[in-house]
Amino acid sequence: MIESHTLFVDKMWSAKMPNHEVFKKQVEDIMTIEKNKDIHQFSTEPERECNVKAIRTSWRSHHEYPPIRDITEEIKIFLHEVIQKEKYKINKIMTLEAWANLYRKNDHAIPHHHGKGVIACVYFVSIPKDSKSRFLLYNKNFNAMSEKDENKEVLAVNINEGDIILFPGPMVHSVTNNQSNKERITVAINYECLWHNKRETNDY
Repeated sequence: MIESHTLFVDKMWSAKMPNHEVFKKQVEDIMTIEKNKDIHQFSTEPERECNVKAIRTSWRSHHEYPPIRDITEEIKIFLHEVIQKEKYKINKIMTLEAWANLYRKNDHAIPHHHGKGVIACVYFVSIPKDSKSRFLLYNKNFNAMSEKDENKEVLAVNINEGDIILFPGPMVHSVTNNQSNKERITVAINYECLWHNKRETNDY
C-alpha cells in the first residue's frame, strides 16, 4: 500500500481589511495624483521598469504617503496572528517596501517573486466587476497535470475587493490582464522578518 506523507507546505493567509472603504478612498486619491503627474507636477513613480506593467508609486510609499503607512501598520496586526499561529520564531517585523499599483485596461504583472526573508502582502483596493484579472500562484514542486489544487502548476486565488493576502516572498506569482475599462488598484507590501533561535522580544 502506498502512503502519502506531507513534508513541506507552501502557505498563503488571507483576511478582510477593516475600514476598507476609508482606505479605498485614500488610495484612490493617491493614484489620482500619480496618474495625473503633468497636472499636479508631482509623482513618485520609479523610472526603472519592473515586473508590474502598470502605473505604480515609489517602493517607499509608506514614507511618502501617510495612508500607505497606515495600511502597512494595520496589516501588521494580521501578520502578528500568522506568526503566533505558525509558531514562527520571528521577533521583529519591519516594513521593507510598500507601493500602490494602478492597472488600466490590459495592464498586468509578469511572474516574479519578492525574495527570501520577507513576507509579501497584497491588499486588493479596487476590483472592477468586469476586470477578469486573476492573481496566480505558481507551484515550484513536481506536478503531473494533477486535478488536486496542491499539485497544479498554476493556481488562481479567489479574491474580492477589500481582501488581504500574505505569502512567503519566494513564492512566484503574477497578475493577468485587467480586461475592464475601469482601473484595478492594489497595494503591495514586503515585510522584512528578523528572527533568532531564541525569541528575545515581542516587538512586532
